[in-house]
Amino acid sequence: MSCLSDTAFVDDTRRRITSDVEAGDTSVVEFAGDPVGRLRVVRTPECLDLSGLQILPRFQSRGIGQAVIRSLVAEALSSGKVLELSVRAENRRARSLYERLGFHEVGVDDSEVRMRWGPAVVRRARGGHDTRA
Repeated sequence: MSCLSDTAFVDDTRRRITSDVEAGDTSVVEFAGDPVGRLRVVRTPECLDLSGLQILPRFQSRGIGQAVIRSLVAEALSSGKVLELSVRAENRRARSLYERLGFHEVGVDDSEVRMRWGPAVVRRARGGHDTRA
C-alpha cells in the first residue's frame, strides 16, 4: 500500500485512469459512495490479470477487497478465462486472502508469487488434469 494521503491517492488514481497505459482498466473502488481504493485489470482473450488492488488502510478488513476479487472470479467464470495475479512474496496477508478465495501458486521469482484461479485450477483440485498450465 502506498503512503499517499487519501487525497493524493484519489488524485493519483484519477491520473492512472486517464493515462494511456497498456491494455488495462484502472477504476476507483467505492464503498458507501466513498472512494476507498483502486483496481487495475488487464483483459486478454485468455486471461484476466489482476494487476493491482489497493484499498486505503482505514477501509481494509471490511471485505471490500474480497468483494472485488469475487466479482473478478465471477467474470472469469462467465467468460471461461483464468484469473491471474502477482503478489509480493512477503505479503502474507494478501497471499492468505487469495488462497482462501481459491487461488493457487503457479510460479515464484525473487520477489513475487504468481497465482492463478480458473477452470484448470478447479479441475486439478477435483482430481482432474491441469491442461492450462
